[in-house]
Amino acid sequence: MLPRTTYAQTTEWQDSASWRVWWRRRQRTVQKAPFNLPCPFYLQEGVSSAGGSIFTGAGSPEYDASQIAGLCSTFPDLEAQAANISYERFRDQTATNAALGVDFVEYRQSLDMIAKRAGTLVNFTRKLRKFDFIGAARVLADAQPARVVHQHARFGFSRIETVPRGVSPHKTLANNWLEFHFGWQPLIQDVFDSMEILHNPVKKFASMKGTGKTEHTIVYAPTPTGAILQRSTTLIKVRHKQGGFVKAIQNDTLHSLEQYGLLNPAVLVWEVIPFSFVVDWFASVGDVLRSYSDFAGMTLDNTYSTVIVTANNAGTCVVRPGFQTNPPTPPRSYSANGLYVRRTLALTRPVFSVKPLRLPSKVRAATAISLLVQFLRK
Repeated sequence: MLPRTTYAQTTEWQDSASWRVWWRRRQRTVQKAPFNLPCPFYLQEGVSSAGGSIFTGAGSPEYDASQIAGLCSTFPDLEAQAANISYERFRDQTATNAALGVDFVEYRQSLDMIAKRAGTLVNFTRKLRKFDFIGAARVLADAQPARVVHQHARFGFSRIETVPRGVSPHKTLANNWLEFHFGWQPLIQDVFDSMEILHNPVKKFASMKGTGKTEHTIVYAPTPTGAILQRSTTLIKVRHKQGGFVKAIQNDTLHSLEQYGLLNPAVLVWEVIPFSFVVDWFASVGDVLRSYSDFAGMTLDNTYSTVIVTANNAGTCVVRPGFQTNPPTPPRSYSANGLYVRRTLALTRPVFSVKPLRLPSKVRAATAISLLVQFLRK
C-alpha cells in the first residue's frame, strides 16, 4: 500500500426553503503512520443565512452557500501576491545570501565612496587632535571655510554656517542618507553575510516554512432606483503557506555561487539598472529573476504549498419609502461565509504581480524623500 491514498472528490449540500444554506466540495488524502508527509488536499465550503425565509423579507441575499464558496477561488492575483511573500520568507530561512556579484559590478563606485569617506575621517581625526572642533565640524559637513552670518549684539557670539554657499542642506542630508542606505549599509551587510556563509552555508537542516497574507474588500453600491435598497460588503482574506525540508547540499560549488550572487546574471543586470529598487517596491521583478537560481545545489524534500481563502459577506435589504406593501415587508439582514483550501506538493515560485499598496516603512519613506530632494532644483 502506498504511504498516501487520495480519494475521489465529493460534493454535498443542504437546502432550506429553496435556499442553499450549506455546500461543500472536498477531496481528501490519507497516509499511513508516522503521518509525517505533506498530503494534497482540496476543499470548497460555504454557509449562508438568508435572514428568514427566501419568500419573505425584502430583496434577495447576495450569495447562497455554493456561490460564496465559488467566489473564494476567483482571486488569482491575491493568491499570487500572498504566494510571492511566502516564497521569499521561506527562501530567506533556508540560507544566507550575499550580493557580492552586485558589489563586483559596482566596485568602482564602492571604491570611490570608500576612498572619499576614508579621507574625510582622516581629516576629521587630524582636526580633533589639534583641538580644532570648528574645523572638524566643517569636514564632516563637507563645507567650505565658514563665514559669519550673524553677530549677536548682546552676547557677542557668532552663528557659523557649516553648509557651503549655494548648497542646499536638505540635498546634502538626502545624499548622505542615500549613500548610507545603498552604499555603506549593503556593503557592510554583504561582508557580514559572506563570513556567515563561510561559517554556516545552510542555516539548518530542518523543516521550514514561509507565510504570506493579503486581503481585499468588495463594496456593493446600492442601486439608485428601484423598490429595494441593498447594501453589502465582502471581505476577502488570502493566506499562503509553503515550505519543505532542507535535506542536503548536493553541489557545494553551485550552492556557493548562488549564495554569493554570482550564478544568475539576470539578477546582476537588474540590480545595476538605475532605480530598479524602486520598481521592486511595487512589483515582483527582482524576486522573479532571482527565483531561477534559488536553492541551486540544495536538496529540498517534502515541499508543499497551501492557499487558504476566506470570504465573509454581510448585507441588508430594505424597501424604499413609497414602495411598502400592506402589511409592510420586513427588512432583511443576511450573511454568507466561504472557505477555499488547496494544498499541492511543490513550491509556488514567484510570478510577476503588482504588490498591494501599504504604508511605507520609515526606511522606505526616508529613501523616497531623499530621492525626491535629489531631483528637485536647488
